[in-house]
Amino acid sequence: MDGINKVFLAGNLACDPELFQTQNGKSRTTLRLAVNRHFRTSDGQSKKEANFFSVIVWQNQAETCARYLKKGRPVLVEGRLNIRSFSSKEGEKKWITEIIAANIRFLPSRSLNQSENQEFENEFPIGNEGEKQSDPKNPGDLSQEIPF
Repeated sequence: MDGINKVFLAGNLACDPELFQTQNGKSRTTLRLAVNRHFRTSDGQSKKEANFFSVIVWQNQAETCARYLKKGRPVLVEGRLNIRSFSSKEGEKKWITEIIAANIRFLPSRSLNQSENQEFENEFPIGNEGEKQSDPKNPGDLSQEIPF
């Protein structure tokens, strides 16, 4: 049986995207995503904590993210967890957990004016390269997608 490895994160970019070209010419962008959590402690105090995630975006999505996104911009990430290891300069084995993005959606930002937010809404969602985008007015045959 195949397992399920699916992650959804909504947060703000902690820094500007970093675009790289691999040796074989593929575009790769790294996003650093801050996801805030508000909670109350047992004594009733309001607390806020942030978790930071590395998100890897490939191909056309990588180029689009690098072009349009900046530090502080809110995004919704759909992807999968990936854990890999590497050796440090001291020869120590290190592990890193990252999210490999399948879809990135740019979310409206309070700091942008309405026309700038509308520009992003017209441009996105970004789907997988070659993935057929569904038309909400003509959903087609959804019988294959119903799980029962």
